[in-house]
Amino acid sequence: DAGTKHRLICDGVEKLAEAKGWDIDKVYLWVDFAGVEQDDEELLKAGVASLRGYITLCDALLIPAQAVPEGTGHTIDTVPGGYGERGWTRLEAMSMYAVSALKQVEAPEIWVAAGDGASFLERFDYVLNKMPSDGVLFSEEDREYIRGHQTAFLEQMKEAVKRNGYIAKHTGWVYAHIQSIAASERFAHRQINRERGVYIFAHLW
Repeated sequence: DAGTKHRLICDGVEKLAEAKGWDIDKVYLWVDFAGVEQDDEELLKAGVASLRGYITLCDALLIPAQAVPEGTGHTIDTVPGGYGERGWTRLEAMSMYAVSALKQVEAPEIWVAAGDGASFLERFDYVLNKMPSDGVLFSEEDREYIRGHQTAFLEQMKEAVKRNGYIAKHTGWVYAHIQSIAASERFAHRQINRERGVYIFAHLW
């Protein structure tokens, strides 16, 4: 139904803010379809190329699911509707995983909302076993973009392990690399008026 996913995202954000103790007036939501220019081809490409930049600005990823996930295995491949099979959605989850690792966060803030009023709202894990570039796409032209983002994240994590023996330790080094994650990250920063608060990434997939 029209607006169903929009309502679910809004309900999910409110419940998540309450659960985490976040001031709802300081919670900002970035939605991919609304946040990336869809009509101007040049700006569209810049927005797509800057996905990693947007992710570095976000504190959590909220996935609106078509139905309540079954079972106890809370990994993104179990999200109803094929979230774990699509290239772009795999990339979003991988991005949160990679950036969280570089920021020394124990686990990424990936949340799944489902049901009326987001009655189901639980944290999910990302397992690095299916690459985003192998996922299902509506346009094969997107595979090149996805592979570029994927390669950059894998290289960042590999370099962190080679340098430190683990994902990340030294804050200065980590944030220097986060700042270089995408050449066009400055585009993302210009598009988001960064205020103090919590930033949530949501996908109208």
